[in-house]
Amino acid sequence: MKNTPFALEIISVPMSFGGNVGGAELGPDAIKKAGLVSLLKKLGFKVKEDGDIKPKTKKPQKVNPKARHLAEILKVDKKVAESVYNAIKSKMFPLLLGGDHSIAIGSIAGLSKSFDDLVGVIYFDAHGDFNTPETTPSGNVHGMPLALISGQYKAKALPLDMKKPVDPRNIVIIGARDIDPKEKILLKKAGVHVVGMNEIKTNGINKIIAEAIQIAAENGRKVHLSVDIDVLDPKFATGTGTPVPGGLDLSELKVAMSILGSSGCVGSFEMAEVNPLKDEDGTTAPVAVEVINSFFSKFINKI
Repeated sequence: MKNTPFALEIISVPMSFGGNVGGAELGPDAIKKAGLVSLLKKLGFKVKEDGDIKPKTKKPQKVNPKARHLAEILKVDKKVAESVYNAIKSKMFPLLLGGDHSIAIGSIAGLSKSFDDLVGVIYFDAHGDFNTPETTPSGNVHGMPLALISGQYKAKALPLDMKKPVDPRNIVIIGARDIDPKEKILLKKAGVHVVGMNEIKTNGINKIIAEAIQIAAENGRKVHLSVDIDVLDPKFATGTGTPVPGGLDLSELKVAMSILGSSGCVGSFEMAEVNPLKDEDGTTAPVAVEVINSFFSKFINKI
C-alpha cells in the first residue's frame, strides 16, 4: 500500500427510503460488526467515524408515487455530500456505508464538488439505476441516482446544488442484468457504458475494469466507486432487497476491487444495499467486508 492517506472517514448512512423493502438501514452497522474497522486498522489506516447520517423521520408524511420519499432522501444526501466534501478537504478518503443506493446521489455530489465537477463513476449493480420519475415503474429512488446526478430528471434542477451534471459518457455500470425497458432507452441515449454479464464472461473481469478506468477517469477525472452488493450472484450475497440471479462471482468482484484499488483514480468508495433482514445465513455483511478489503489492501491514494 503506497501513499496511504492520513485517515479514512467512514460515513454511515442507515437509510432505506429509496426502496420499498425495509432492512437496508441496518446495513452499515452490520458491516462494521463484521469486522470492518479492525480490518482497516490492520491495513495501516487511521479510521475516523462520525455519527450516522439518517432521516429525521421514520415515516415520511408525503409520498410522490413517481419518486417516493425524494424530498427526504435529498435532505439526507445533502448531508452526505457535505461529509464527503469535508473528508476530502481534510485529506481523508471517504468510505460510505449504506443504506439503500439512493445515497449515491450525495456521494457523487460531494466528490464532484471536491474536484471541480471533473468526476466519473464506476458503478457495480444488477440494475441500471437510471430511471427518472418519468420512466420508473416503481417510484423507488434507489433506482434513480445515476439519472439524477447526470441531469436526466427534467422536472427538477440538479439535486444538492451541483453546478454541473456528471457526464453520462463517463459513467460505467458493471454487472447490470435487470434494466427496465424505458430505462434501457434512456441509458443508450445518454451514452452510459453498460457492461452486462455476457460481456464480462466473454472478455474477463480484468479487461472490463481496465476499460472502465479509461472511460470513467478520462482526462484525469476522479472516480466514485460504488458497489451494490446485489451485483453478486445471490449465492454469494442473499442479504439484499433486490437480488437478481446470474451475477458476478465473489472472486470476480474481488479482482475488480484489487485493480481499482491500485489504480490511483478512485476518490470515494461506497458499499450499498446490504440488508441483514434478508440475509439467510448471516454471511452477506462479512462478504461486503471482504470486498472492501480487496480494494483497500491494494489502495494507492493520489488525492
